Amino acid sequence: MQSTDSLRELNAKLLAEIAKLRKENAEIPELREKLLRFAEVEAENAKLRQIIEENARRDSENAELKSRVRELKARLALLEQSSAKIGHLQA
Repeated sequence: MQSTDSLRELNAKLLAEIAKLRKENAEIPELREKLLRFAEVEAENAKLRQIIEENARRDSENAELKSRVRELKARLALLEQSSAKIGHLQA
Protein backbone atom coordinates (compact mmCIF):
# COMPACT_ATOMS: atom_id res chain seq x y z
CA MET A 1 0.00 0.00 0.00
CA GLN A 2 1.23 3.47 -0.91
CA SER A 3 2.17 5.91 1.74
CA THR A 4 0.25 9.12 2.30
CA ASP A 5 3.12 11.20 0.93
CA SER A 6 3.31 9.24 -2.31
CA LEU A 7 -0.48 9.51 -2.70
CA ARG A 8 -0.29 13.27 -2.14
CA GLU A 9 2.50 13.47 -4.72
CA LEU A 10 0.44 11.46 -7.21
CA ASN A 11 -2.60 13.61 -6.47
CA ALA A 12 -0.58 16.80 -7.12
CA LYS A 13 0.64 15.38 -10.46
CA LEU A 14 -2.89 14.42 -11.45
CA LEU A 15 -4.22 17.85 -10.48
CA ALA A 16 -1.50 19.48 -12.62
CA GLU A 17 -2.40 17.19 -15.53
CA ILE A 18 -6.10 18.01 -15.10
CA ALA A 19 -5.31 21.75 -15.12
CA LYS A 20 -3.25 21.31 -18.29
CA LEU A 21 -6.04 19.38 -20.01
CA ARG A 22 -8.64 21.96 -18.97
CA LYS A 23 -6.47 24.70 -20.46
CA GLU A 24 -6.12 22.73 -23.71
CA ASN A 25 -9.87 22.08 -23.80
CA ALA A 26 -10.52 25.79 -23.31
CA GLU A 27 -8.36 26.48 -26.40
CA ILE A 28 -10.31 24.06 -28.65
CA PRO A 29 -13.26 26.43 -29.43
CA GLU A 30 -10.78 29.21 -30.22
CA LEU A 31 -8.86 26.87 -32.54
CA ARG A 32 -12.11 25.75 -34.20
CA GLU A 33 -13.03 29.38 -34.78
CA LYS A 34 -9.61 30.08 -36.29
CA LEU A 35 -9.93 27.02 -38.51
CA LEU A 36 -13.36 28.18 -39.68
CA ARG A 37 -12.00 31.66 -40.46
CA PHE A 38 -9.08 30.05 -42.31
CA ALA A 39 -11.50 27.97 -44.39
CA GLU A 40 -13.51 31.11 -45.20
CA VAL A 41 -10.34 32.93 -46.26
CA GLU A 42 -9.31 29.97 -48.42
CA ALA A 43 -12.74 29.97 -50.09
CA GLU A 44 -12.47 33.70 -50.74
CA ASN A 45 -8.95 33.21 -52.15
CA ALA A 46 -10.28 30.54 -54.51
CA LYS A 47 -12.97 32.96 -55.73
CA LEU A 48 -10.38 35.70 -56.20
CA ARG A 49 -8.07 33.35 -58.12
CA GLN A 50 -10.99 32.49 -60.40
CA ILE A 51 -11.72 36.19 -60.94
CA ILE A 52 -8.04 36.84 -61.71
CA GLU A 53 -8.06 34.02 -64.26
CA GLU A 54 -11.24 35.39 -65.86
CA ASN A 55 -9.72 38.88 -65.97
CA ALA A 56 -6.55 37.53 -67.59
CA ARG A 57 -8.66 35.75 -70.20
CA ARG A 58 -10.64 38.92 -70.87
CA ASP A 59 -7.45 40.99 -71.04
CA SER A 60 -6.08 38.59 -73.64
CA GLU A 61 -9.32 38.70 -75.59
CA ASN A 62 -9.37 42.51 -75.41
CA ALA A 63 -5.78 42.68 -76.67
CA GLU A 64 -6.71 40.45 -79.61
CA LEU A 65 -9.76 42.57 -80.39
CA LYS A 66 -7.78 45.81 -80.18
CA SER A 67 -5.22 44.36 -82.55
CA ARG A 68 -8.00 43.35 -84.95
CA VAL A 69 -9.52 46.86 -84.75
CA ARG A 70 -6.13 48.43 -85.56
CA GLU A 71 -5.77 46.06 -88.50
CA LEU A 72 -9.25 46.90 -89.78
CA LYS A 73 -8.64 50.64 -89.36
CA ALA A 74 -5.44 50.33 -91.38
CA ARG A 75 -7.27 48.41 -94.11
CA LEU A 76 -10.06 51.00 -94.10
CA ALA A 77 -7.52 53.79 -94.45
CA LEU A 78 -5.98 52.01 -97.44
CA LEU A 79 -9.40 51.52 -98.99
CA GLU A 80 -10.26 55.18 -98.44
CA GLN A 81 -6.95 56.21 -100.04
CA SER A 82 -7.60 53.93 -103.01
CA SER A 83 -11.14 55.21 -103.31
CA ALA A 84 -9.94 58.81 -103.16
CA LYS A 85 -7.38 58.15 -105.92
CA ILE A 86 -9.99 56.49 -108.12
CA GLY A 87 -12.40 59.35 -107.48
CA HIS A 88 -9.67 61.87 -108.31
CA LEU A 89 -8.84 60.03 -111.58
CA GLN A 90 -12.49 59.90 -112.60
CA ALA A 91 -13.01 63.61 -112.01
